Amino acid sequence: MGKILFILFIIFTFIDAKPHAYVTISPQKFFIEKIAKDKINLRTMIEITNEIDDFRPSTKQLNTLEYIDAYFTLGLQIEQSFIDDLRSRNSKLLFFDLGKNITKKDPKYHNWLDPLVVKQIAYNIYEAMVILDPKNKDFYENNHHDFLDELDRLYFDILYTLRQSDQNNFFVFDDSLTPFFERFNLQQIKIDFDRNFMTTPEKRQWQKIVQENKIKFILIVNSKNISKANIISKAVNIPIININTYSYNWLANIYNIANQLSK
Repeated sequence: MGKILFILFIIFTFIDAKPHAYVTISPQKFFIEKIAKDKINLRTMIEITNEIDDFRPSTKQLNTLEYIDAYFTLGLQIEQSFIDDLRSRNSKLLFFDLGKNITKKDPKYHNWLDPLVVKQIAYNIYEAMVILDPKNKDFYENNHHDFLDELDRLYFDILYTLRQSDQNNFFVFDDSLTPFFERFNLQQIKIDFDRNFMTTPEKRQWQKIVQENKIKFILIVNSKNISKANIISKAVNIPIININTYSYNWLANIYNIANQLSK
């Protein structure tokens, strides 16, 4: 069955004149499809994102590279572990950096959480699509402008949503949410807790921090640090919010994040 699917993939690749490309994570696919619509065939390299830190391309993925036209990177740290291998398997493969010209670019940050950063990503996509498919330049340009309008609406909607809440301080375990927090002037208090219990004096100290900073939520990212968060949550009686940063439906996901943080 696997061989049949692979053969069909090769056949349709030659029949279909659309560019074929890989992206690293699902939000990139969402962004590209906003601009390219159905004029590109996209495959996502990392589907199971809770294994992203240990990801390596599968043999099946590597075997399809001969028939791929482009790879869209995002400046993620994990990409550096396999990009050279992809280049060696297809010397004609075009690489487009969607993180190009992003300020404060850091592999620890999930930059795609910031709607204004996504405007730069969108422009990078537009440029790439014109290179891959110049005859449809006007189509990509119109879709690019439409997407920019959506991003502006999203930005102002989130500003309004978050301003309705008197809650702007949150416990976090890492820096990945920094782009979102900095864009919307939210305060994240980084915590370091690496045990499976908490003493009574520690509970009092944590409760004092929560009270003084008016903290209502502990934020975890993509289900990481859930056991540590549970211990702190029980000790100080505040809930946990799990932020999914790899969701394909990026627009709905960002609205959802803002709504959760404004409760």
